Formats: sequence, structure tokens, C-alpha cells
Amino acid sequence: KDLVDFALNSLGLGQVIDTIQALGTDYWNQIKQIATQLLFAGQQIWQQATVVFQQLVADLQNHATDALPLVVQAIGQLTALVGQSGKRDLVDFALNSLGLGQVIDTIQALGTDYWNQIKQIATQLLFAGQQIWQQATVVFQQLVADLQNHATDALPLVVQAIGQLTALVGQSGKRDLVDFALNSLGLGQVIDTIQALGTDYWNQIKQIATQLLFAGQQIWQQATVVFQQLVADLQNHATDALPLVVQAIGQLTALVGQSGKRDLVDFALNSLGLGQVIDTIQALGTDYWNQIKQIATQLLFAGQQIWQQATVVFQQLVADLQNHATDALPLVVQAIGQLTALVGQSGKRDLVDFALNSLGLGQVIDTIQALGTDYWNQIKQIATQLLFAGQQIWQQATVVFQQLVADLQNHATDALPLVVQAIGQLTALVGQSGKRDLVDFALNSLGLGQVIDTIQALGTDYWNQIKQIATQLLFAGQQIWQQATVVFQQLVADLQNHATDALPLVVQAIGQLTALVGQSGKRDLVDFALNSLGLGQVIDTIQALGTDYWNQIKQIATQLLFAGQQIWQQATVVFQQLVADLQNHATDALPLVVQAIGQLTALVGQSGKRDLVDFALNSLGLGQVIDTIQALGTDYWNQIKQIATQLLFAGQQIWQQATVVFQQLVADLQNHATDALPLVVQAIGQLTA
Repeated sequence: KDLVDFALNSLGLGQVIDTIQALGTDYWNQIKQIATQLLFAGQQIWQQATVVFQQLVADLQNHATDALPLVVQAIGQLTALVGQSGKRDLVDFALNSLGLGQVIDTIQALGTDYWNQIKQIATQLLFAGQQIWQQATVVFQQLVADLQNHATDALPLVVQAIGQLTALVGQSGKRDLVDFALNSLGLGQVIDTIQALGTDYWNQIKQIATQLLFAGQQIWQQATVVFQQLVADLQNHATDALPLVVQAIGQLTALVGQSGKRDLVDFALNSLGLGQVIDTIQALGTDYWNQIKQIATQLLFAGQQIWQQATVVFQQLVADLQNHATDALPLVVQAIGQLTALVGQSGKRDLVDFALNSLGLGQVIDTIQALGTDYWNQIKQIATQLLFAGQQIWQQATVVFQQLVADLQNHATDALPLVVQAIGQLTALVGQSGKRDLVDFALNSLGLGQVIDTIQALGTDYWNQIKQIATQLLFAGQQIWQQATVVFQQLVADLQNHATDALPLVVQAIGQLTALVGQSGKRDLVDFALNSLGLGQVIDTIQALGTDYWNQIKQIATQLLFAGQQIWQQATVVFQQLVADLQNHATDALPLVVQAIGQLTALVGQSGKRDLVDFALNSLGLGQVIDTIQALGTDYWNQIKQIATQLLFAGQQIWQQATVVFQQLVADLQNHATDALPLVVQAIGQLTA
């Protein structure tokens, strides 16, 4: 039998194993972990623990029907004893048990990626059963011998061992690291209570528990105290679960922040064994790297079956990149395609939901949504950007969100100013992160990084349309996103194989994607711009001044989407001031709006961006025939410009019908440029109608 069984038998637990196991794997795993740790805790601690276990055995034999409180009480006493021993944690125990102590320095010298994988495998093996443990021990013994004899060739030896051990761990059918973390922290008895509060809180607890595994012994011990208190409180006050869980999440988030450990993205990448090829993938550009990071993170929550299948894909990718580094691009593209399909099968929510859950917003979603889609969309956008803004910005933002949640729970009737204030603080934080905007994030998420140059070479018209579609898809729902991903993957493949025929391929894709975005029932880019700038609460006030001012505000808001991060930030300050002024002095709205329009027009002028007319023409795909139409004279050209601009505000249905007319016009003009006049006149007639 293995060391776990030896520890249990030595402590006399053999006669009550069935009783403890009947309480569930959570309690059983905790007992096994404690028993194993006691083997290394010293004679004094062992003796004291033996007394506790003897009492537990006697109690369970006399009061088997009351087993749960007896076991919980014993776990509490034993956890306290183990904490006094000053011994290293379970990771160290696993490494020592497998005889790795003499080659730790050699493996660590290869980098944290390999070291983290070895630690994870060693820990998982403790729970993989006797047969797997024995086979893994043989692999580790061989690795130790090889590293001692061939230390200069350490890398291929460690990579080979990781491959063999990962395959062994996969055979064990054991639960993943998230379950192990939850069990180790004693949460088994209150899982149902926490899950009943909703997936938001449950996901946060799972994330914190997993991060604690790598946060060091000191942080782990402090967190254990918080979890023990939470379990006790939930058992005594289950009806008051929500504030208890929220309080614990706040304390634990602060602890995890102290650990200086890397975030969940790094953990996911390390767990999947990508450490040895990070440089190779990053060399392909941030587009591919961001996609790999996103996929790796989503896989943490996709379930054991999807994780195992994805691990196979990643192992193949690592092996291929090490053998064929000069052919990295097609290998990474192929892997991203396979992994995206796997993540799609998991039925998990998208990155927006993950961001919201991680920030603890689950309990106030209804309150924020009740303020309108404007505020809700801004919160979603900020939450998503924060995932890539770095640990420091994330921590600062978490404080703002925790305060917002607390304020909304205490002052729900005053939700609007609280949310507006939080959005202002968070927007400023996101601006500090130096990260790219939502447009770049959307393009990267859809895998367009490798064909950006090809599309841009077709002109700004097509490029702007692709950017607009990609951004709208972020808010179009999971089903539309998945369908669009298929279109983009096909476009990327086609452009790589037929770059000289790029134009018809891009036009075809834009047509398919525009139709998909239309199905989503989402509002257009103008609404998105207004919502992103926080104007939802003063729309009625501005519209009451007349269509002239309203149209100018809409035009400025739209142009700002493409004016760059610096101009956007400056404009946000102007809009925040305008909203505040209009709420306090609604009767003086006109001079306030005029002043704001003046400031914003100056800002837009600094950006060097084209106006709304150009944007409309580009969005409709007219870039390639502008010269042909202008050659007919300013009358026709002005009519086309006027129609294109009006269409921006005509609604999705009219826009779709007009797009068909413009696509036909472009095709006809390219094929029959000498007959341009009747073709343009015919199109103007159809569009005017």
C-alpha cells in the first residue's frame, strides 16, 4: 500500500473508513491529507493527533449516525495541530516522497514552467491510486538518475518525463486541481450552500482556492482560518449565507493579492505545459499569444473531459514546435482551431461572464441591468478589459467593485450615482494599464492577427468594416460568436492560401458576418458608442434640444471609437462632466451641450480621423469605387454621401437592404466602369426609395 494508506492504518482509522467515506469525498480527502502530513510533523504532534483520532474512532463506533459533526470537529482539531508543526505543504511532501529532492535545482534552472508542471504532477499523483503511483515512481527514479548523469541535457529529459507522467495522471480518472483545492480547504460540507447563491460566487471561491495552492504556506494557513470560519458560520447561519460568503471572498482576495503569485492566465499556461514554447508563440505576434492565453484560461472551467482532450492538443503542439520551430505559424493556427472547437463544446459561458464572475458582480447584476443597457454594457466592457490589464490594475479595480457591490446592497435605490461613480474610477484604471482597446481585443479573439496586413492592404473601407463587425460580435451572444468564428477561421485559411485573391474573399466574409450580426438583435455602432461614453441617462435631455445637437453628439461619439485611446480618455472626461452638469442643471442644458460639443469637436480634430461621412462610405464598401463616382460630378457624389450618412441612423433592417444595393453597385461599377452613370442613377433611385 502507499504512504496514504500507511498513515491511515498507523493512526487506527481502518475500522471507520467506511463511515467517513459515506460522508463524501470532501471529508475523506481531508482526513487522508491530514494523516499523510502527520507522518512528517514530528513525534510530539503525532502523539497529540493519535489521541484525537482514537477519540474519533471511539465516537464513530458508538454514534455512527452522528458521524458528520464528529468528523468535522476532529478535522478542526487536527488541522490546528498540523498547522503547529511548521512542516512544508503537500506539494513539498509529494516531491520528497518521489525522491526529487536531489535534482530540484536542476529542474528549477529550466524555468518556472517546467518546475510548476513537475509540482502539479507530483501533487496529483498523491491521489491517483497505488498502481499509478508505482508507475510514476519508476519514471521519477529514471529521471533522477538521468539528471545526475547528464545534467547538461536536462531539458529533453524533463520534457520526456513530463510527457510520460501526464499520460499516467490522465489514466487515473481523478478530479482536477480545482476539486483538490476545495477539498484541501475543507469546503466539502458547504458546497451546496455556496452553489445555491449562484455561479458567480461559486466561481470566485473555486478561483481563490486554486490560486491558494501556489500562494505559499503562510498565505495558505491564513486562508485556511478564513475558510474554517466561513464553514462554521454557514453551518450555523445558512439563511444568511450571502453576506458571509461575500465577506470571506473579500478577505481571501486580499490574501491572494499579498502572495505576489502570477494570475490565473499564467497558471493555466503552466498547467498545460506551454512553458517551453512561450517564446516561439510570442514571436508570432500578440494576436496568436492572446488567443492561446484566452483558450488556456477558458479550459480551466471547461470540465475534466474537455481539459484532457485539450491537453493532448497542447502536448502535440509543444512537440511539433520543438521539432519544427521554423514552421511555427501553421502549427499554432491548426492548434487554435482544434482548441477553439473544444472550448465551444464545453457549453461554458464566454469571457465576459468569466470576468464579471471573477469580480464578484453576481449579486448586483439585476440592480445594474435595471439602470439600462448603457451602464450594463460599460460594466461588461470594463470587466473584460481588466482581465488583460495586469495584476496591479486588477487588484485596484477589485477594491472599486467590492465597494460598489457593498454600496448597491445597502443603497439600491441610489444605484445610478453609485454605478456612474464606479464606472468613472474604473475607466481611469483601465486607461492606466496601457492595454489595447476593445477593437484590438475583438480582432485578436477571432484569430485575425495573421491576416491583418492582407486585409489592410485592401483599403480602410474593408478594414473598418471588419473592425466594426468584430467589436459588435463581442456583445452578440455565444451562439452568434461561435458561428462568426467559423466564418473568420475560413477567411483566415483562404487568405493564407489565396492572398492574391483577397478582395472577393473578404467581401464574401463581410456579407456573411453582417448577416450574422443582424440576427443578434443588437444595436448598431452608434448606440454602442453612446453607451460606452455613459450618455444613457441624459439622452432625453439632449434630444429635447433638437435633432441638430443630438446628431452632432451621435457623430462625435461614433468618431471617438476610432480616435485612439488617448483621445477617447480625454473625451470621456468631457462627457462625464456633461452628464453631471445636465443632471444638476437640466434647465440650462443648451449652453452646457454647446460647450461640450465645442470641446469634443476640437478633440476629434486632433485625432486625424475622418468624419462620419467617410465612416459611412467605408462601412458600405464604397472605397474601391469612389473615384468612379466622383468622376460623374459633385451632384451624384453628394447624393451618395448624403444617403450613406442617413443610413447610419436608419436602423438595422434598412441598413441591410441598402448594403445589398451598394454591393451590387460596387460589383457593377468594377465590371462596367464605362457605363457608370446609369448604374449610379439606378442605385440612387433604389436607395432614396
